Amino acid sequence: MSGSLVLKNLIQDCRKLKKSFGFQYICNEEILTKALNKLNLPAKYPKPNSTKILEIYPGPAIQSLITYNILKPKQYILLEKHTYFHNLITKHILLNNEYTTSIKPTFTGLESIAKIYTSKDTKNYPNLQLTDLNPYNWESYSHITNFNVKTSKTEDPEHAIFLPSTQSFDKVHEEFLILGNLTGNVTATATGEALYMQLLSCITRQNWLQRFGRVRMVFWVSEATARKLVTFPGDKARSKASLLSETFTETKVVALSNSAQINPDVNKPCSASMFNKRVIDRDDPYFYDAKNMDLIEPINGAVLKKCGLPVLIEISPKYNTGEIWDTWDYVTKHLLVLKTRPLGESLNSLGPGAFEYFNRVIQDKSLLEKPSNTLTKEDFIYLTDIFYNWPFKPDIMMDFVDVLQDD
Repeated sequence: MSGSLVLKNLIQDCRKLKKSFGFQYICNEEILTKALNKLNLPAKYPKPNSTKILEIYPGPAIQSLITYNILKPKQYILLEKHTYFHNLITKHILLNNEYTTSIKPTFTGLESIAKIYTSKDTKNYPNLQLTDLNPYNWESYSHITNFNVKTSKTEDPEHAIFLPSTQSFDKVHEEFLILGNLTGNVTATATGEALYMQLLSCITRQNWLQRFGRVRMVFWVSEATARKLVTFPGDKARSKASLLSETFTETKVVALSNSAQINPDVNKPCSASMFNKRVIDRDDPYFYDAKNMDLIEPINGAVLKKCGLPVLIEISPKYNTGEIWDTWDYVTKHLLVLKTRPLGESLNSLGPGAFEYFNRVIQDKSLLEKPSNTLTKEDFIYLTDIFYNWPFKPDIMMDFVDVLQDD
């Protein structure tokens, strides 16, 4: 059976599935192909024989097969915990070879069993693998890469399930790509957005999957999440999440629905329920037809109504030494608590005497009058440098402010 026929049969089965486990999956091949082509992946991964792809929550794996056909990588592994999607994938892609491997999670000490399926379809998808490891558990990533978190070393690398090459942080990794769908709840209490923020923080710390270099990530997220990540100073949705994305990554909107609301006036702050037109003009995304996308919807319809349709975003890490992260994190977290108030009113949240010190050091006093959510990433780096050089700054390791305050 040809690869195109495998994909066609898979899509037909997916159209019978109207609801999913809190996630949204687009099943229209044309939409997915156009969205993925916007990424220009062959130019970014010029050596497919050395390229490895990891995809989390692939669901029905339609996107997985399209991406596989675009790059034909050395290895493509899917992390999907839902049994229904496992059965669907094994039915159509013939992933019948199974072996089990023992896992001992670092934090719980409890032993569990992971299943790895390797493709028997050597003609169309010879390098595709499927595992039931949970993408939300950090142990899943240390397990497939044979990474010992206690020693911070990779053990027995030749027998690791999935081990990408390590490249210099001087450029974006050209042999390792992370894909995924984070449009829904990844656990009963945690959202895909929460997992996204954890993965984003790995870029600043250069740990977990980002220890291999500046690894590009491409995710489907909800409109609500996307709007938080791609803002301009002064926008209503401006938050620590958007500032983090802007400072440490180049985050682009690749595709979104033609029903998404866009703020038409670039001279006014953008509403939190709209995309900033400057973002759209900058990224030139592909607009898919919201009425013709063959969407698998969340079981809870309120999720879709509240969060909006899927948006494809591309996250390319910028070069950073990781040295200023803790200080930058402390400063931005505190100053954005009162993000609509003038900066001068927020400074004392950094510690006793902060206003007097910053007022003395800051040359342009007009900066003190600006609300924190109107400051640029350069402004926050400037303020971070001032705080770092403050002789009487508090111990930032003793900070207990809620890191999710801007949500």
